Amino acid sequence: MTQTISTNEAPSHLTEEAEKNYQAPAPESVPVSLPRRFFAFLLKPVQFIMNMLFGRLLAFAILPVAHIDSRIQETREEHNNWFNPKNNYLGKTRLAVETKRYSLTYNLLNVTTHDDAILETLELKQPHHIPAETNHIIYFTGNGSCYEDIINTMLADAKEFTCNAIGFNLRGVVNSTGSASSETHLLTDSIAQVQRLLDKGIPPEKIILKGHSLGGVLATLTAAHFKKLGIEVKLFNDRSLSSVTNFVISFFFPESKHLNWIQKGIIWGIKAIVYPFVSLSGWELDAGSAYKTITDDNKDYILIRPNEEKRKEIKNYNYGSSIDCVVRQYASIHYSEKPERTKQKAQINARTKEAVLHHTPNATPEEISAAQKEARAHLKTRKMQNFSSTVAHGAHPSNLRNPQNETAQQYFARFFNRVTQKQDMPINPGHISPRPLNLKG
Repeated sequence: MTQTISTNEAPSHLTEEAEKNYQAPAPESVPVSLPRRFFAFLLKPVQFIMNMLFGRLLAFAILPVAHIDSRIQETREEHNNWFNPKNNYLGKTRLAVETKRYSLTYNLLNVTTHDDAILETLELKQPHHIPAETNHIIYFTGNGSCYEDIINTMLADAKEFTCNAIGFNLRGVVNSTGSASSETHLLTDSIAQVQRLLDKGIPPEKIILKGHSLGGVLATLTAAHFKKLGIEVKLFNDRSLSSVTNFVISFFFPESKHLNWIQKGIIWGIKAIVYPFVSLSGWELDAGSAYKTITDDNKDYILIRPNEEKRKEIKNYNYGSSIDCVVRQYASIHYSEKPERTKQKAQINARTKEAVLHHTPNATPEEISAAQKEARAHLKTRKMQNFSSTVAHGAHPSNLRNPQNETAQQYFARFFNRVTQKQDMPINPGHISPRPLNLKG
């Protein structure tokens, strides 16, 4: 079992060499009830056979950046762009030049998992800051990306929020070694990144996980894993799916907000086939259930969801710059949170009605309804609309805006300020990465 650090324990400190070549312990097992353990034991032979037959095949679809030659070539070129001194006329690597420009330092690390995968990791650091008193953002990229794709974003965030920024590549991506045949391998990689900070003495409340697409799934599962161990980190989920099963189903019902009984029957029929296949093969990636376990104050998410007027204009739901054609409505974390939102809206409506009638006993139903609608408006601020011509799922956060005309980057800044208790920290309306990125997958 891994030796984890809680907020009540004295922090341990890694030596410089141990940090540069960090060896992660095996992830600690989370508590599981006896019936569930017994059921899992019975399924093990079936899971083993299914994973042997289909695990690698599903890995090819879920993490193409580690398997498709064209994606591999693109990410290696991006790596070379940052780390080859010949690409810079100053004779230094581009990373060295940019970190100096942003008044930052950096460390290139090797994080080795307990099953011997070596994960290339970059940490941008605040000079002269005590690590335990500094916030740390760990970035989880999409299934077609590597951390080299988002170094500009990491630089801008580190400067804007005066934090350390950490990017890493999953096993098999660019120069990280090993390969994945189940979600357990990817989750092991993700847990190792958080565990390194905990072993370094960073308090959990100083750790923010920020994931996009598949990275959002892994960030959510990682946060839920540590939550079950009594260690709460912060989570920001950006345009990610709730599960692989829901992802498959979403292509049958791309933008259906309300499903009739026939559609629901079809969905359950598809689930009866897809879920056992995906789950027994080791690739369900159930981020929807994991998200529910995380404390509300420590999490938030965004999604692509045009306003009703814009949706009526869209005749072809494959119009990728307006809607998310990768993580569609049914597959989103937002859709999986629908029951919770319904309860939340009911509570807001009840409180608002009581407040209105207290101040205006003769208020009309229309006045009460208008006040309730205004009180619920903040629930829509996570719904983003793409204002660029690029595919919405990969559009840069600076090109996404919510109904309050706030960019996705500004929305994240509000989240960061809230969870790090920096309420007085001004949000920079011009916060845009030096080079807008088309984040893949």
